Amino acid sequence: MDLMKSSNPTLSNRIFSSAGTAQGTEVMTLRGTMNKALLMLALVILGAAYTWRIFFESINPQSVYLWMLVGGIGGFIAALVTAFAPKASPYSAPISALLEGLFLGGISAFFASQYNAGIVIQAIGLTLTVFFLMLLAYRSGTIRATGKFKVIVMAATGAIH
Repeated sequence: MDLMKSSNPTLSNRIFSSAGTAQGTEVMTLRGTMNKALLMLALVILGAAYTWRIFFESINPQSVYLWMLVGGIGGFIAALVTAFAPKASPYSAPISALLEGLFLGGISAFFASQYNAGIVIQAIGLTLTVFFLMLLAYRSGTIRATGKFKVIVMAATGAIH
């Protein structure tokens, strides 16, 4: 059994064989990737903050239902466009991030209204902390995405289930 084989169409050989650099295009760098990841995170936070603000103004989770629906369906469509038309990703990825933020803000409003223990703030805080720590560890070279590391992460992820 090959652990690195995937039926995911975005990870197919066709995608990676056409991933060479063409003349006049940017070369992917670690710094550029990190900057774009931070930009996408900022857009997700912006979208989530918008729906979160609507929820707190009305204290009614139903007030963000439409935004959550638009964010969920629109984010899914934008993610599919990004996955299957990589040349459109400079436009579809930020749109996807904003729409996903709308969805996350809406679903967070529902959880905040159901559980009064600050579960949403804890989840957001822990997620952002892990994101920044992993980005820092990867940037500093503390961890490297080798084949062995990928197998360990996949095994640990499978063990969680």
